[in-house]
Amino acid sequence: MSNLLFNAPWWLPTLLIGVGLILFWNGNRRQESRVRNVGLVVLLAGVAVITVSYLVDTDMEKAVKETKKLVHDVEQRDWADMKRILDPAATLTVLGDQQIYSSRDEIVKGAQRGVDRYGVKNIRILSTTPEQTDTVITITMTIYSEHEATMGHPITTTWQFMWEETGKDWSLKSITNLSIGNLTGSQAGRQFPEPK
Repeated sequence: MSNLLFNAPWWLPTLLIGVGLILFWNGNRRQESRVRNVGLVVLLAGVAVITVSYLVDTDMEKAVKETKKLVHDVEQRDWADMKRILDPAATLTVLGDQQIYSSRDEIVKGAQRGVDRYGVKNIRILSTTPEQTDTVITITMTIYSEHEATMGHPITTTWQFMWEETGKDWSLKSITNLSIGNLTGSQAGRQFPEPK
């Protein structure tokens, strides 16, 4: 129910405003104050749903914003903020292969070395698909980036970010690389530098 209020689908406020306008119009035209007043209340309810949905972020919306911020941090080389977003015990794995980094510090060091090695720049998020099940939010993201190592040719990568509820907060616990260009599994895993 709270999702309908805080993350309202477009049709809900549209329906409320439409019904409110019809009731208000008909009540006003027929001089029926009860119908007019009900129409006004329904109309105001639609406006309230829009306002609350816009002003209040759900847990999933917060996780999506923080994940996008993490991607932006890599592009801007803001390692301190990247570290803030990651859980201290966060891991990075490659789908179908081994774990690459086993802590937040290793992830940040690996990102620093990878950005330097490949000359990563102009990172753009192509798609974001969030999904929530109870205490886990999974965000699948397709990212486009340019690399000096590929002479400016763009590479598309796909990632999955898993947020877990820890008390009242949410924490980014794991990152899984699904693909790097056409590479998956161990071939993709070899593209990650040692954190040192």
